[in-house]
Amino acid sequence: DGSAAVRLGDGYALALSRDGTRALSTLPEALAKPVILSTGAGEPIPLNISLKVNLGFFARWFPDGKRILFAGAEPNLLPRLWVYDLGSEKMKPVTPEAIGAPAVISPDQRSVLARSIGEGYALYSIDGGEAQNWTLIAGALE
Repeated sequence: DGSAAVRLGDGYALALSRDGTRALSTLPEALAKPVILSTGAGEPIPLNISLKVNLGFFARWFPDGKRILFAGAEPNLLPRLWVYDLGSEKMKPVTPEAIGAPAVISPDQRSVLARSIGEGYALYSIDGGEAQNWTLIAGALE
């Protein structure tokens, strides 16, 4: 709208919620400690992410605003995608290792389209199960 920028807080910007009221940031001195910053008044809210997971620099809010999709790797393992539930403060892996960003959340919020390192794209159910392979043809997925 042309107004001046407003400083929200410290860290690396990861994602803005769909409604624009919250931003996800990762503090530079603690990469495994993301925080939610309010775009209005409010204190930062740290996420209860396991210290065993090293977050990458990819995160997306689910459209419902209740969950966050992020890329991260446990020690000595390859990155994968995880879902963090804000209500229960629990996280679970959505993809096998070596599957990461870029990723897109489906409109029904039940699956994630993600790229395997060197393998192409696949659709992964948030609730688990077999992945469905997709092929990228001339900039479109089929």
